[in-house]
Amino acid sequence: MNHKLSRRDFLKTTGLAGTGLAMGGLGLAPALAQSSEVVTIPTWWGPHELEGAQAFMDARFPPDGGGITVQYDYIGSDFFSKVFTSLVGDDPYDVITFNAYHTPIMLDRNVIDPIDDLVERDGFDLSDFDDAALAEWTYDGKLYGMTNDRGAFHCYFNVDLFEEAGITPPSSTDTWTWDDLREWAKALTKTDGDQVVQYGYGSGSDWAYDLLPGLAGQMAFNEDVTTSLLDNPETIALLDLYQKMMHEDGSTVAPGSLQTGANELFLAGQLGILLDGTWQAGYFRYRSGDINFTWDVGLPPRVAGSENYYIPNFTGGWVIPKTAPDRDASWEVMKAYASPEFATDVMFVSLSSPPVRKSALEQAGFDQWPDNQPQGMTREFMSALLGNGISRQEIGHLFSSEVNAALAKIALIYSNEGSAEAVLTEVSAELTAALGG
Repeated sequence: MNHKLSRRDFLKTTGLAGTGLAMGGLGLAPALAQSSEVVTIPTWWGPHELEGAQAFMDARFPPDGGGITVQYDYIGSDFFSKVFTSLVGDDPYDVITFNAYHTPIMLDRNVIDPIDDLVERDGFDLSDFDDAALAEWTYDGKLYGMTNDRGAFHCYFNVDLFEEAGITPPSSTDTWTWDDLREWAKALTKTDGDQVVQYGYGSGSDWAYDLLPGLAGQMAFNEDVTTSLLDNPETIALLDLYQKMMHEDGSTVAPGSLQTGANELFLAGQLGILLDGTWQAGYFRYRSGDINFTWDVGLPPRVAGSENYYIPNFTGGWVIPKTAPDRDASWEVMKAYASPEFATDVMFVSLSSPPVRKSALEQAGFDQWPDNQPQGMTREFMSALLGNGISRQEIGHLFSSEVNAALAKIALIYSNEGSAEAVLTEVSAELTAALGG
């Protein structure tokens, strides 16, 4: 009779009985297969994203159909601790979703299996997927996950504020510079006495330490990620300009200086230019009832005279944990997630994500935008965004606590506790030492 391992039996197979949840270096043994009707997937997607995804899965796997059904489990905080706790519980998740740069920790803890055998068995065609996207889920020649979800970074413009200031915002495919940004941010800023009531520029992506180096045409690390390159002159100059925009011009929201996020400031009509992730477009469309202004999108600014220009991106994906009760059921749901229909009907519409499937970039889904903001999110815009894209270098590397602690010190620039040159020189030395370069 097929059954699922009890938690106690599972702990015995892993040698963890009586030891508590010793998650570091956890070696998980596969559970026995069972005929499971409900495939449960943990996620951090917001309501507007989950609504589209759940509707798609309910249509593909009808809840009253007597077979597989799909259930998303929203986790708002402590995502990975709750996921790892589930894996040693009596009812582990059937599929796990996360961003590609989190895969190394899953491999380090031995909690996921490759899926090459399932791909080969079912003849699942991988040719339509972007090669770089699949590479983010491939380790030692083995494919561990499927992806249909790419995140990148671009700008959002409050068109009404631009017009009020007598400025024409760039079109979604225009090339513009950080010098333009600084000038426009000053013009878009309004004060009431000593209080800034409208900011020219803000970012919700300062956590992406490689974004500004990329926009300066530089890498954060060398090719094999053993040496930091954050102390190069171009990156220092751009971070120095960003610091001046915050603390000299007063035109730019300093990260952590306000209780609200930069995206909420944009929604409130109090921010002229926002640099944030592609996913914000779907959120703003979901909140369209709260927006009383015209908004649009555009490429990030580049450094004047720079030959290179990189927009870091990364994919999200699904993997099957070793403890999945019914591996075949998990795989069936993963194939639905990775399908062309999910790409065009869910990812593009609900999340506004750049396509991972090549065919999705050619679909007519872009026709929705002329009647639904932002009008600049065209096929040409997505092509330009992807054409300048590069996978985050962190993908494929398990960063130590020392590396993450050094990266966190970049925030000292934003809080004006150190110059860009001093902070990045120190951070770069600590990163190289921690990485062994």
